[in-house]
Amino acid sequence: MKKNILKFLPLVAMALMAFTFVACGDDDDNNNESSSSQNVLAQVVLVTANDFCEYIEGTIKITAPDGTKDEVTVKDGTNVAKVLVKKYPADCKVEINLKKKKSLEGTTSVGYGTGIGFVKANAAGQPAGGNISVTSSVSTVNDETLDRLIERLNAKSSTITISSYSEGK
Repeated sequence: MKKNILKFLPLVAMALMAFTFVACGDDDDNNNESSSSQNVLAQVVLVTANDFCEYIEGTIKITAPDGTKDEVTVKDGTNVAKVLVKKYPADCKVEINLKKKKSLEGTTSVGYGTGIGFVKANAAGQPAGGNISVTSSVSTVNDETLDRLIERLNAKSSTITISSYSEGK
């Protein structure tokens, strides 16, 4: 069992690095731009590893105030649902809907990471800076703790609000 955890730990670490490193540069077009006019992406991220998708299935979804939504079926690796927010203050609805595919006999190793938040967007509506903090966990679970894990992840469904945006310097 420990071999499986150690085998997939580098995969989780590499996936999480994509959300923790930010390119720095002096490419600001207008430093006096109002924080309510900067396009941002609202994102929900779920990174999976080990036996996560063998026992758990579902979707992650995010909806912008204008009704734009993105829904992603959870697969092995990094799953990102995102919507462009052009005007704020704004509330975005986050939904994590996971369920157990099959019961466990014994124990297995499950790895996952989650992150919900806002990042700067470029003119094409793609991430252009900033980062979302991703909380991760790798644990050995049995059938009962798998149910609790799913319940805990589904409880992350909520509304996230952005009132202004500024980049830390």
